[in-house]
Amino acid sequence: MLHGCASIPSAGIDGPDKDKLPANGGLVAVQVVTNSAHLTDVLVNWTEVIVVKEGSVGKNGEPELFSLPALDDGLTSTRVFVGVLAPGRYRFGGLFSYARSDDRTYMLSAGAPRTVGTFDVQTDRLTNLGTVLFQPFHPDPLANTAVLAPTETPYAMSRIDDSQSLAEFVAAKYPKQFERTKAVEALGWLADKETDARSHLAKAIHGFAFMEKPRYVSKEEILYTARLGSLYRRSASGQWTIGHLPTNLALISATKLSDGSYVAGGERGTVWHADSFDAPWQPAALPYAGQSTAWLGEADGKLFAIGMDNGKARLYQRSADWTWAPVGEYGTKVKEGTRELAYDYDLAPRVVIRGKELLVYDDHSRYRFDAGTAKLSKIDDQGSFLVQQQPNGIVVSNADSFWFGGVGAPQISRDGGMTWEPYHRLGKWGGALYVFADGTPMAIDSDIGFGWKGWEKEAHPSVLISSDKGKTQRAIGQVAFGCNRIEGQISTDELLYLYCFDGSLLKSTDRGRSWVPEYSRAVRADRLPAEFLGPKAKK
Repeated sequence: MLHGCASIPSAGIDGPDKDKLPANGGLVAVQVVTNSAHLTDVLVNWTEVIVVKEGSVGKNGEPELFSLPALDDGLTSTRVFVGVLAPGRYRFGGLFSYARSDDRTYMLSAGAPRTVGTFDVQTDRLTNLGTVLFQPFHPDPLANTAVLAPTETPYAMSRIDDSQSLAEFVAAKYPKQFERTKAVEALGWLADKETDARSHLAKAIHGFAFMEKPRYVSKEEILYTARLGSLYRRSASGQWTIGHLPTNLALISATKLSDGSYVAGGERGTVWHADSFDAPWQPAALPYAGQSTAWLGEADGKLFAIGMDNGKARLYQRSADWTWAPVGEYGTKVKEGTRELAYDYDLAPRVVIRGKELLVYDDHSRYRFDAGTAKLSKIDDQGSFLVQQQPNGIVVSNADSFWFGGVGAPQISRDGGMTWEPYHRLGKWGGALYVFADGTPMAIDSDIGFGWKGWEKEAHPSVLISSDKGKTQRAIGQVAFGCNRIEGQISTDELLYLYCFDGSLLKSTDRGRSWVPEYSRAVRADRLPAEFLGPKAKK
């Protein structure tokens, strides 16, 4: 494992210092939820939790620090950190992220305010710290015009109880170590005077759960999955509501079924279903918790799910009693921690529903699943970086490249993904296309350009269209920097959606010429929501 803070001993059970772990130590576990898409343009998530041993003095005269490494079994955005520490009192010191790419090293740190709390560690006991919330207050994205320039972002931290879920995770991951702690009740955070302030802040963060992945239901309804077990819904009237499921894990996929009920799934194989959006949600998890429920959908009147495990995918069919039977698998599991960079991170399957068939795309191959016979077969090795099934029936496939959204030629299909028609890319780096029913492609030009100072941000990228499949193109409007993802899965020719870096949505009703705010739960430093400024909230 790469260890970012080289001078700080690792307390990880499988870490580089595992032979130096104390024989009389106690097991410590905490999970961290970051309420944003990524930490930076490059770094996805935290790789270490740093704890401080109270009252200790290290070799340099400072208090001793220890690192708890991240685990990622069945996780996408939530991170679990587990380690063994010597008996004593500790406080939550902060978070650290580290990744390497070729000849570059990327690092990020966030010190924790003392209000996060302190805890005790005892021999052969589990200290279960539940969930720590990390909320970055997104700054003005153009405050620094250089790409990948060093930046400082204001943030807040709080915590919520999620001890049962975390204990189950630790028990499955480290059964031998967990067994030694079962005889005694687990320890937790020590009591202090900051409970009200933490609760207020935690409630605010939970109410602004970061929305990520859309799902088209009908012209009257769309869904967005989000962090912290949250699910957003837009009704025909244009009103948005938010539902909170009985979990703090991230939701990844959700849909409305043909009988009017709802189903949602996310990290650790979780699946939940409800008779209506406002009804109680019932659990129906996939068989294996070491995967995330990355896709849910119906074909031939049956419900299917895809579980993703670091590149390995498993396809399941739901039974009448809400249990799941495996019906196929594809892909190859990659080593944990090898996808720490933002542009390598989207592992969600791309699925096209074609009558009784599912066409499933991974990074390099295409598969067909026949819902009638429950057979999964490989079609070919056609690479596809982004495949989106638009509500107007057109399927769009962008190039198999991670370099600024793909630089090769996109393709479109009018028969559900069986045959493809080549198009030319639009913009400097080939932005993802939305294709109108008449065949007109539209894309947002790259918001990054190369200037005399190197890579720089474009303050107002253009909205581009073409009348000849991209051979020529022209600008019809502009958008703000950071708002460059056309949500083809939920857009129609009459109502287009554009996703921004902070999780907010814009919409256009004039085929992309002008854009206005549609919905936002963004937490921006330059316009901080009032919920974060309560009289007892800690900024």
